[in-house]
Amino acid sequence: MKLHVIGVHLVGATLLFSSCISSADQTHSAQETATDNAKNGQSIEITGVRNPEWKPYRTLLLGFDAFERHRELAPKAALRFSVRSLNPATSIDGVTMSLESRAHSIPLQLDQNSSFSLPLDQAAVDDGAELLINRKKNTITIRPDIRTPGLPANMRRLGDLRLECHVRWAIQRDELSFVKRNAFRMLGGPCASGTVKTFYIADRMISGAWITLPGRKVPLEVIGNGTLFRPPLHETAWSDEALIELEFDNEIRSPDKGEDASLAESKHENANR
Repeated sequence: MKLHVIGVHLVGATLLFSSCISSADQTHSAQETATDNAKNGQSIEITGVRNPEWKPYRTLLLGFDAFERHRELAPKAALRFSVRSLNPATSIDGVTMSLESRAHSIPLQLDQNSSFSLPLDQAAVDDGAELLINRKKNTITIRPDIRTPGLPANMRRLGDLRLECHVRWAIQRDELSFVKRNAFRMLGGPCASGTVKTFYIADRMISGAWITLPGRKVPLEVIGNGTLFRPPLHETAWSDEALIELEFDNEIRSPDKGEDASLAESKHENANR
């Protein structure tokens, strides 16, 4: 039951790095892990949910190392993680999670934004703890959630998103197949290459997204029926202080004078969603 938080798809010469599930690799790993758990007498059921989502605690901690290495991208932010449903129409109300091992059970609390803080616990690491969630596999995704304090709900800071990318890549790169992992590396990685399209899940459905600096505003690519947007992580012309403005789908926006033309409708097919 190996949780993948990303999906990798080759479209022409462009790789997509997005918060989706790669089910082919996941199924094989899930079968192996379920067999190992059964041999060790471990349960694969949590609060009545068979085959729940889970991820090794040790793997998640790799994100902390990346966070510290690239901390200058978001010096005022803390590292948290968030839980999102892979189906925007499905609520995640009632989601519970905990770090579980033979000797440890540490409940984790979600805040009002479905975000949580991951504790640093060496005993849990040594005991091989796993993050267990009371949702079936392939129904939710876990992602880093790095936000500089003081921004409105519809604004994301580009430096925060760049740091999220480094954390995601540190956690997930070794879960990819050899071919996919090296394809990313040959292209410069998902956080620094324009060839790798890195998408982010919006907190709510959006009808548009723009990147802004004083005197400059440019529309961004939005796909997945308004669930994903693509910031220009690799473009050095945009500083870490640039802001991503999201127009939530239930808001009415007045056109700005002199604003760049809106992007044409993007079509995206994700066979693994």
